[in-house]
Amino acid sequence: MVVLLVAMPSIHAEDARKPLDKPNILVIFADDWGWGDMSLHKSPYLRTPHLDKLFSEGTEFYQFHVNSPVCSPSRAALYTGQFPGRNKVFWIYENERNNRKYGLNDWLDPQIVMLPRLMKSAGYVTAHYGKWHLGDPAHAPTLDRYGIDDGRCWNGPPPAAWGHDAVYQQTIDFIREHKDVPFFMNLWTREPHTPHWLHNETLELPWIRALPEDERVYAAVVWEADQWIGKILSVLKELDLEKNTIVVFSSDNGPEETGQDSELNRIMNTRSLRQTRVVDGKRQQVSIPMNGYGTYYSRGTTGEQKGKKRSLFGGGVRTPFAIRWPGQIPAGRIDKTSVISAVDILPTLCAIAGVPLPDGYQPDGENILPALLGKEFKRNKPIVWENHVTSQGDTWPQLAVVKDDWRLVMTKDSSRIELFNISDDWEEKRNLAINYPTVVNELKSIALDYSKSLPSMDSFDERLCVPKASKP
Repeated sequence: MVVLLVAMPSIHAEDARKPLDKPNILVIFADDWGWGDMSLHKSPYLRTPHLDKLFSEGTEFYQFHVNSPVCSPSRAALYTGQFPGRNKVFWIYENERNNRKYGLNDWLDPQIVMLPRLMKSAGYVTAHYGKWHLGDPAHAPTLDRYGIDDGRCWNGPPPAAWGHDAVYQQTIDFIREHKDVPFFMNLWTREPHTPHWLHNETLELPWIRALPEDERVYAAVVWEADQWIGKILSVLKELDLEKNTIVVFSSDNGPEETGQDSELNRIMNTRSLRQTRVVDGKRQQVSIPMNGYGTYYSRGTTGEQKGKKRSLFGGGVRTPFAIRWPGQIPAGRIDKTSVISAVDILPTLCAIAGVPLPDGYQPDGENILPALLGKEFKRNKPIVWENHVTSQGDTWPQLAVVKDDWRLVMTKDSSRIELFNISDDWEEKRNLAINYPTVVNELKSIALDYSKSLPSMDSFDERLCVPKASKP
């Protein structure tokens, strides 16, 4: 999920005589949060009152796409403004053996253009809380190498994040501490990724207890995340930052597939987590019982889109996205036509904040500010995907392209190709490839050219790999 909070200077001409400080920016990226996992999107059992309110106060974009159907490459694209394959992030970062198998170095190159470093160069204090998953935790560069001043991470370099609630509180603390200076920060939550960690008392809420047993865990996890997001938004209002703050919400990819009913898929992990809480006005570290539930309880939905996590169909890469900017971005508006992507976040935020892009840098994203402001917008660049791990079902596509109203999915050998008009076929049920051969050929060429342009999967950069002396 992404929640992107940006305190922005007004760009209206009548306000130009009132210069404002640099905008604050907060990016919240959730994990495996499906498009249908909101009460606003007609979920029959999930409750997300704070997200619903956020969406109603801003503009929602139905045609927002992340740049991978899995975690690491999707996150790399957000931070770099480039399709992940360009930086050899072909799949998720794991151990050294699997990284080599899928053509990855062991961590994302800290020397490439990165959104946090760009903001830091413009005078921002920067932070990252929550999931990282952009490299080997034991050997990867520390966060400061990526332009991040402070942070606590899962799946990343130290210092580690303690407790699934702690990063939310750390985000609130950071906002309070830096309310008078420009800040850029990221909150990359782990909800609703497995293991599903939650507080036992949440499962005892009457409305959750009334649900079928297999829906309770997911409802509780989503509810807890929504409550924390509400607290963060309340702090912005309390500190009088709300009016001049942009808030964006999205997710890194579609929802996880529901696992079969088995002991392993029911309970992945049961443990107590340490967490800091305020007791009698003082901070104390306490042990909180946490249940870690498995994929049997992963009940995320895609809003009837085809595919889920790991799939290049809409359900894997088209995730919820809304942006609120009081007085600038239209409230209560749904944009169903503007095709936008996670790689657009870097150039757009830099343009709004007045941060110049480095010479020679070639983003795959583009400045989508006109779309955000409710103006006419037509995308200039196609969105392209390459998926290196495929199997049966809806994960068969290895390449995909979105251009204008068209989505093409295909295998690398072109033995299977499907074409959809995403403007009127949300569920991607009508394969139009045979009817539009010219469109197929154009998009097919874009996909194959992109794939050929990527770095080799068989060569690796020693700077970005575990040192030989560190190997057992």
